[in-house]
Formats: sequence, structure tokens, C-alpha cells
Amino acid sequence: MIEIGKSYTIEQVVTPEMTARAIGSGGLEVFGTPFMMAMMEHAAMDCVQPDLPEGKGTVGVDIQSSHLAPTPVGMTVRATATVTGVSENGKLITFRVEASDDWGPIGEGTHTRAVIANDRFLQKCNSKLTERKYPQQLPKREESAALLPLFAMPAKKVVPPLQKLLQSEDGNRII
Repeated sequence: MIEIGKSYTIEQVVTPEMTARAIGSGGLEVFGTPFMMAMMEHAAMDCVQPDLPEGKGTVGVDIQSSHLAPTPVGMTVRATATVTGVSENGKLITFRVEASDDWGPIGEGTHTRAVIANDRFLQKCNSKLTERKYPQQLPKREESAALLPLFAMPAKKVVPPLQKLLQSEDGNRII
């Protein structure tokens, strides 16, 4: 049984691979928001996993978070998840999530995880490779292949057209 109020904390030293620049969510060598949110989810997962029956796990279904302060490479970050609710059927667990570094709070929010049967979840996921229940909604092979170069291009080559969209006809920035 999962108890409301139970909490769990994980910590990690920020490395250059965990920066906003490394993940592409920003241009600076500071702890990246995606990594903070991943640590929050990890803390929530570890918080409840020991209370689940064998073969069960949890998956994140929602996270709302604010990143409040920067953290430099080399500093330790802690993420804490505290159970705030469990649905009547026991399938959804809600958490308060917080992150801090050696100077204080850097992030806060809420997170929801769904309890799943690991084998059934993986089977359903992997069936996407073999079953096509809704082929009319899937892009044609030629269409999806045409999109690949957009995702493979370095950001430098994609950004200039965006800059033009943010300029008025006389060249001044709109935003």
C-alpha cells in the first residue's frame, strides 16, 4: 500500500552532459530543465516502486514544473518526490516534486504516475512496430522520410527562417 506523505530524494552532481546547451533546451552551460524534470520523475518512481507487487511498475503521465534558479556544472542537485494522493482504484499516484541545489530551491511542481503491469505495457508498446490499427492516420513512408532532414539539421540552419518570422517588413524585431 502506498502511503500519502511518503517521500524519496535522489541527488546527482551536474555534469557538462546535463546542461541546457548539451540537451538543446537552451544555449548556456547550466543544469538543463529536462534533466531536472527527469530527476523529479526518477525520485517519484523510486519512491513507490518498493511498495508495488512484483511485475508492476509506474510510468509518468503528467508533470507540471517550474525551473526557478540556475545551477552550475559541478554543483549537486537533489530532487524530492512526496506522495500527495492515490486514486480510489490505486492506478494513479500524484506527487509534489521539488529540486534544490547547494544554494536552495531550483524547481517545484506536481507529477502523476500510472501503475502498470510491466509485461503488458511493453507488449502494447512493442505492438506498434507490428500492428497498424489506424493506417489511415500514419504518414506515408515518403512523407515521413521527407521530414527526416528537418530533424537531422543542426539548429543553426533551422533558426534563421524563424528569425525572419519574428521581424517586421522593415527588418525590426516583432518580439
